[in-house]
Amino acid sequence: MIVCAWSGCTGEAPPATSAATREPAPTAAPVVAKAPGTPPVIAKMPPTKAPEVAPPVAPVAPVPEVPAVAPEALVEVPAAPAEAPAAPAEAPAVPPEAAPDDSATAPAISPESVPAAGPPEIAIRAWSTIADAPAWTLAAEPAEPLVLAGELRTGVLGRGASTWYAIDAAGALAVVTLDRDPKPPVLGAWPNDAWYVDTRFVKYGGPDDDMEYLEMRMMRLRGGKRWVPQDYHGSQWFHPGTDDEIEAHISTVAGMLLYPDSLGSITRIADRHGAPEIGPHRGTAIDFIENASGKVYVLSHDGDYFAQVPCEDEACVAANARKLPAGGWRFGRRIARGKHSVSVHATRDDVGHLLHHRGKSEGWILDELPAGERPTGMWSSEHGALWLTVGEKLRWRDVEGVWRDIALPDGLTAPSVAMGADRKSLYLSGVVGGAAKLYTTPADVYPAPP
Repeated sequence: MIVCAWSGCTGEAPPATSAATREPAPTAAPVVAKAPGTPPVIAKMPPTKAPEVAPPVAPVAPVPEVPAVAPEALVEVPAAPAEAPAAPAEAPAVPPEAAPDDSATAPAISPESVPAAGPPEIAIRAWSTIADAPAWTLAAEPAEPLVLAGELRTGVLGRGASTWYAIDAAGALAVVTLDRDPKPPVLGAWPNDAWYVDTRFVKYGGPDDDMEYLEMRMMRLRGGKRWVPQDYHGSQWFHPGTDDEIEAHISTVAGMLLYPDSLGSITRIADRHGAPEIGPHRGTAIDFIENASGKVYVLSHDGDYFAQVPCEDEACVAANARKLPAGGWRFGRRIARGKHSVSVHATRDDVGHLLHHRGKSEGWILDELPAGERPTGMWSSEHGALWLTVGEKLRWRDVEGVWRDIALPDGLTAPSVAMGADRKSLYLSGVVGGAAKLYTTPADVYPAPP
């Protein structure tokens, strides 16, 4: 069983088991499909005419027996004719155009029958970044260092040694009293769409049985302090299965999604939005990404890997499917940006990338990450800029696709990051000179172009 902090799977490390081709998200374990080989082409030969049988002839004198000879030493020698046959009449010349050539019987190839070029390949941009030092504003000095819940797509929730803190409606840091401690990670949007996945092991035959199986349930925050179990097909607790097990994924839009690797069924829990629908696509769908308007972008495998926007027919698929560069791809954490854009962590043969769809007209692009880097946090600003953490590094991609390395406040250690509920401010927690600090900076460091 895999619990993913994104709407597709297979991510970075789960509370339960693993999945293939979809890389696990921060709490998930992640899939790699094998491209079928191309069978050899075998030319068809025309049938061979059976040889004519000569009429019977008078028996001939027996031929003296000769010693056996290895087959490769035998040489066929034609018998000398009794009489030399008359020289045949000279055959008429065959015109060149009538010469027996294979092409003479090959069907003509019309321009329409020549296969069109395949889908365009998504380009990879080499990593490039510039240094930047935005203005950090001190927002609070908590009594103890806080670790922010960075798996939330929006909202500021922090954990001290034994106390939870959050930014309240007035923008101040305040203690939060919860009816129970959630099992990390806390996912979604704080406080209106916050979730965690609860799990337990149940013994098959009672308390003395060594055999046990996993059960899970989805817990949603209500009233800002109560964690309430949600119904799934009439029950709170359920067994996710074994062969094609159900996995929990936080939606990039709203609610929690439950579905197996096969994508055979998708259920959205406790939200007014319907379940995502995967439309026509190439080959086999292996993952999907919801944009902020609820549309579904499909990742599929059909010999190669493909990414595409939502489609309603095969003509749309043919026009819009884009091929990822050759290799084995896995997909992990993802985020919806703006209304139509998305970004997803994509790994090809252990090399990290970020796959972006840049809105209605600009299409797909891959940013290759520096060697060995793996995102630990992803957030979107109000205008669709992307914030990224890699370990203790903080990076920002503006709406024009330019990456910046963001300088942290002087002397700050143990950084953790969260996006404000309105996506207008980014929060940074850490320690400076032994004291706990909470800073903020505009989420869109540079205003979006008009």
